[in-house]
Amino acid sequence: MPNVSVWRRLGIASAVGLWTLALVSSVGAQVPREEPRLALLIGNSAYRESPLRNPVNDVRAMAQRFKELGFAPSVTLGLQK
Repeated sequence: MPNVSVWRRLGIASAVGLWTLALVSSVGAQVPREEPRLALLIGNSAYRESPLRNPVNDVRAMAQRFKELGFAPSVTLGLQK
Protein backbone atom coordinates (compact mmCIF):
# COMPACT_ATOMS: atom_id res chain seq x y z
CA MET A 1 0.00 0.00 0.00
CA PRO A 2 1.39 3.42 -0.99
CA ASN A 3 2.57 5.78 1.66
CA VAL A 4 0.07 8.44 2.90
CA SER A 5 2.46 11.25 1.98
CA VAL A 6 2.37 10.06 -1.65
CA TRP A 7 -1.43 10.38 -1.68
CA ARG A 8 -1.18 13.75 0.00
CA ARG A 9 1.30 15.02 -2.61
CA LEU A 10 -0.89 13.64 -5.38
CA GLY A 11 -3.93 15.42 -3.92
CA ILE A 12 -2.07 18.72 -3.62
CA ALA A 13 -0.70 18.40 -7.15
CA SER A 14 -4.20 17.65 -8.47
CA ALA A 15 -5.67 20.64 -6.63
CA VAL A 16 -2.96 22.95 -7.97
CA GLY A 17 -3.47 21.57 -11.48
CA LEU A 18 -7.23 22.07 -11.34
CA TRP A 19 -6.82 25.57 -9.95
CA THR A 20 -4.36 26.45 -12.74
CA LEU A 21 -6.71 25.01 -15.36
CA ALA A 22 -9.64 27.00 -13.98
CA LEU A 23 -7.57 30.20 -13.93
CA VAL A 24 -6.31 29.76 -17.50
CA SER A 25 -9.80 28.87 -18.74
CA SER A 26 -11.38 31.95 -17.19
CA VAL A 27 -8.71 34.25 -18.63
CA GLY A 28 -9.07 32.69 -22.08
CA ALA A 29 -12.85 33.05 -21.95
CA GLN A 30 -12.66 36.83 -21.66
CA VAL A 31 -13.18 38.32 -25.09
CA PRO A 32 -11.08 41.40 -25.74
CA ARG A 33 -13.11 44.52 -26.48
CA GLU A 34 -12.79 45.73 -29.99
CA GLU A 35 -12.45 49.40 -30.70
CA PRO A 36 -15.55 50.92 -32.29
CA ARG A 37 -15.34 51.26 -36.05
CA LEU A 38 -16.49 54.75 -36.97
CA ALA A 39 -16.92 56.37 -40.38
CA LEU A 40 -17.58 60.05 -41.04
CA LEU A 41 -19.35 60.61 -44.38
CA ILE A 42 -20.07 64.10 -45.68
CA GLY A 43 -22.15 64.75 -48.78
CA ASN A 44 -22.11 68.27 -50.18
CA SER A 45 -23.40 69.20 -53.60
CA ALA A 46 -24.04 72.95 -53.54
CA TYR A 47 -20.62 74.27 -54.51
CA ARG A 48 -20.50 77.70 -56.15
CA GLU A 49 -18.31 76.44 -58.93
CA SER A 50 -18.90 73.00 -60.45
CA PRO A 51 -21.71 71.69 -58.22
CA LEU A 52 -21.80 67.91 -57.86
CA ARG A 53 -24.79 66.01 -59.20
CA ASN A 54 -25.34 63.16 -56.78
CA PRO A 55 -23.22 63.23 -53.58
CA VAL A 56 -26.20 62.78 -51.24
CA ASN A 57 -27.19 59.47 -52.80
CA ASP A 58 -23.53 58.41 -53.00
CA VAL A 59 -23.04 59.09 -49.29
CA ARG A 60 -26.22 57.20 -48.39
CA ALA A 61 -25.05 54.18 -50.42
CA MET A 62 -21.61 54.35 -48.81
CA ALA A 63 -23.19 54.55 -45.34
CA GLN A 64 -25.21 51.41 -46.04
CA ARG A 65 -22.07 49.57 -47.14
CA PHE A 66 -20.13 50.74 -44.10
CA LYS A 67 -22.94 49.44 -41.84
CA GLU A 68 -22.71 46.05 -43.56
CA LEU A 69 -18.96 46.03 -42.84
CA GLY A 70 -19.52 46.69 -39.12
CA PHE A 71 -18.91 50.43 -39.01
CA ALA A 72 -21.07 53.02 -37.27
CA PRO A 73 -21.32 55.72 -39.94
CA SER A 74 -22.05 59.32 -39.09
CA VAL A 75 -23.64 60.94 -42.14
CA THR A 76 -23.80 64.70 -42.68
CA LEU A 77 -25.44 66.15 -45.78
CA GLY A 78 -25.36 69.66 -47.23
CA LEU A 79 -22.97 71.33 -44.82
CA GLN A 80 -22.69 75.10 -44.94
CA LYS A 81 -19.69 77.16 -43.92
